[in-house]
Amino acid sequence: DFTVHIKTLKFDDYIINYQLEDIALVIFSSGTTGLKKAIPLSFKNILSNIHSFDKTLKTNNASNYLCTSPVWHAHGLYNSFLTAFFLKRKVIYSGILNLFNVIPLLEYCSKNKNIIYHLTPSMITLLINASKRIQSNVLPKFQKIICGTSYLDINSKKEFEKIFGQNILQ
Repeated sequence: DFTVHIKTLKFDDYIINYQLEDIALVIFSSGTTGLKKAIPLSFKNILSNIHSFDKTLKTNNASNYLCTSPVWHAHGLYNSFLTAFFLKRKVIYSGILNLFNVIPLLEYCSKNKNIIYHLTPSMITLLINASKRIQSNVLPKFQKIICGTSYLDINSKKEFEKIFGQNILQ
């Protein structure tokens, strides 16, 4: 509902008053598709996207967000942390996905349910390779997997979906 001009969020002892048109954050484009630029996002932009995610992904109060992206990138900050924050959901944060944390992360996630995972195509290769070094019953059962930020090779997509048993949404 975007008809109210001033919103209030209360989290324990903190109260945040804002107008929907206020700039909530500024993200910076790396310029991979053109010029580098600063992109101001209003609360309305963010909340609209969060509500779209929530509706499209059919999340619920038990949904957890897995973040393996840097939080200084829009993918980690916006898609995982801010979405979980505004929906009052849990975030599982491993730090940036790498060779050293990928297997412990998969093992940890296999013990959790209802995980929504926003990832990038470069992470898919790392996850596929790690899956070959652990038992298949240790692989997590993700609720939803969303891939973005760059081109996703169809063969990697199909292999990942076969291994993890979940379709990747792009």
